Amino acid sequence: MILSCYNGIFWLHHSMGKEDEYISRVVVNVQKRTVNCISSDGDEKLVECKKPQEFVNVLEFCKTVLDPEDVFFEEIKVAAE
Repeated sequence: MILSCYNGIFWLHHSMGKEDEYISRVVVNVQKRTVNCISSDGDEKLVECKKPQEFVNVLEFCKTVLDPEDVFFEEIKVAAE
């Protein structure tokens, strides 16, 4: 599976003969620095960022090409004292 961007839409390209599908929304986990990309067909691709700047770059890219209502953030969990 290949992830690319064309005309402001994320596309997932499959080598298994499936039609192209696009990323319909993303779920961002700030604590884990991950972005879960969910396609129009319901397939998921997890992007794991090792460095903070890499995460910021991916997040900014998502916010640039997706509508704000298609970018979801997981709740930040804080340990109780």
